Amino acid sequence: MKKCYVDRNFRVTGNLYEARGLLHQANGKMEILILKPIGHDKTLSEAWVLMMDWGRRMYTGKSFNFPSVNACLLANYLERELPIVSCYTCSKSRNRGKEDTYRAIDEHGKVIIAPEQAENVYIAVTLLHDVFYHINPWLDLRSYQTKFPF
Repeated sequence: MKKCYVDRNFRVTGNLYEARGLLHQANGKMEILILKPIGHDKTLSEAWVLMMDWGRRMYTGKSFNFPSVNACLLANYLERELPIVSCYTCSKSRNRGKEDTYRAIDEHGKVIIAPEQAENVYIAVTLLHDVFYHINPWLDLRSYQTKFPF
């Protein structure tokens, strides 16, 4: 199965030159991982500020966050050159008796505890199914891999 890429208007595209995001289905919503980093060499708090400022300007009225771990793993799945590395995610690790900690993707595409500083900052936009299918009314997602397989 092929991955489902979208252009800058969230329309599904088979042209990788037009692709700006990767579709990941999670918890009844459509998470679109934007494939180009919005910043570099940021601490978690700096990355939050950048993500919030950038998201408000670029995706007014839409829900956005750091990408989920599974969206990052899906983007990297079966790729020779990993597109998503050294970045924070919105996923957290539960720690007994301690504050939850954010997880990250390291330079090898592995899930780790978030470091002091990440090389890349990525953003993900979340759309409801209805909104996504309004943009792509003809789409049949059964021919695409939209979830990380493990």
